Amino acid sequence: MKTTLPGTRTWACWSIALALFAVGCATPAPRVALVVGHAHYEHTSPLASPTADAHAVANKLRELGWEVTAAVDLPRQALEEHAAAFERAATDAAQVLFFYAGHSMEIGGENYIVPVGFDPYKAEIDRDLVSLRETVGRFKHEGRQLAVLVDASRDNPLAYEYQRAIRGRSSGPASHEVGTGLAELPAQAGTFVAYATAPGHVTLDGRGKHSVFTRALLEHMDFRDQDVATVLVLVRDQVVKDTGGTQVPWYHSSLTEPFSINPAPEDAAAP
Repeated sequence: MKTTLPGTRTWACWSIALALFAVGCATPAPRVALVVGHAHYEHTSPLASPTADAHAVANKLRELGWEVTAAVDLPRQALEEHAAAFERAATDAAQVLFFYAGHSMEIGGENYIVPVGFDPYKAEIDRDLVSLRETVGRFKHEGRQLAVLVDASRDNPLAYEYQRAIRGRSSGPASHEVGTGLAELPAQAGTFVAYATAPGHVTLDGRGKHSVFTRALLEHMDFRDQDVATVLVLVRDQVVKDTGGTQVPWYHSSLTEPFSINPAPEDAAAP
């Protein structure tokens, strides 16, 4: 007759249960976001909404379970340091989101974030501006999905002043010509890029606390378990309606996996 030691069957059942529990409760890869807003520029009038836009987007993302790093009104060195620190902290992240609101410039086909200390009459591109392409590139790793939301194609007096300064320098290269709005940002595999308006156009700041684009984004970004492209279609429709068709948000997607700003809870999945 086969003999079973007391408690053996019970322990075996508990072992299986604990193993299944461990598998089911494995810590998911974090979803991390960097949110930056520039409003109070040292060499031009302050912008009305980017600080409030950044704070509101950061708070909404936190409500939706994102680990958020938020910063406002950064000089160039501080912006570089925040980006580097965020890059290190996001090592294990499966999904990364970057939101920027503020002034930007397109120079020679390259898009730049404008730090708050930018002086158009003393500036050098590589020293005083921050490449949007390079900033985004440092957040994109193999196997990671990245969403970039840029509310920055504002009518920018700093760009006009910089263009005047460059034209006043006999050595100013043609490649330093400042464009209108932003150029299209090439999106590598696993990347989603959205602008508040189409490349080469400028945005409207809006009449309230937030820009037209960010206000629409805040209204739709918590749409449960919807792909980010679906959310941006809703945002685009809202912005077009609110501006009478004068501002049309644009996006380009090279995502290779689903990306939802507000995914369904893990425990909602069927067993």
